[in-house]
Amino acid sequence: MTNNKIIKSEYDWVFSQDTLIDIISRIIKRGDEVKKEASTEFNDGRKLAYYEVVDIIKNELEGRGFDFNDFY
Repeated sequence: MTNNKIIKSEYDWVFSQDTLIDIISRIIKRGDEVKKEASTEFNDGRKLAYYEVVDIIKNELEGRGFDFNDFY
């Protein structure tokens, strides 16, 4: 999928590298919070989902030649 057009939201926000960095940073921060929560079946499932989401984002960025660490 190739779509290099600038995307502007209904609130006049433009999707940019900064937007992506903010989203990834929030996911990482939330993941750090989840790691501290008690181990229950529900929380363990959330932790697994978190790792899967981060892994997908990391692989997609690195597969396109970006360093994941530059995005958080």
